[in-house]
Amino acid sequence: MSNICKNEFVVSGKKKTILKFLSDGMKVESVSKDLNELKILFNGKKVTLDSYIPMPEDLKDISDKNMLELIKKYGYSNEYLWRMKNYDTLNSVINLKEIEDNKSTITLYMVIYTSWQPPISWLKKVQKKYKSLKFYMEFEEPNMELKGFCKTSVINPVQLITHYCNKI
Repeated sequence: MSNICKNEFVVSGKKKTILKFLSDGMKVESVSKDLNELKILFNGKKVTLDSYIPMPEDLKDISDKNMLELIKKYGYSNEYLWRMKNYDTLNSVINLKEIEDNKSTITLYMVIYTSWQPPISWLKKVQKKYKSLKFYMEFEEPNMELKGFCKTSVINPVQLITHYCNKI
């Protein structure tokens, strides 16, 4: 039985900031303003959690590296431990399902399938990086009876409010 957590999240904000968010994820200077084309390009680039919060390259191939040096430099000796601390999960592809254009603002509807649990630590880091965007994520992992949501705090825009339900 696999433990796959489905995370549906919504990102909304001013058009310019949303386009920057998308271009950063795709690692390009600028993006098309044609939203249908943009969705195809985003999904074709295989944007991942790493695209927004990159894992240090040194941790990817640790076969010939000194573990103590990695721990001193990054706080972790390998990719798995770093990802669990910074993402709460392994690296996953972000799928852009829909883009809604409301003249001055754009709303993105995205989904990420992650291992075991939602990427709340990752989302907190992304939210701090894009302070003017609003985030909302619903997550569910039925095998572990895990379900809940997190959203941008109205009082403190850099804070995420998370709510877990005990049983699905």
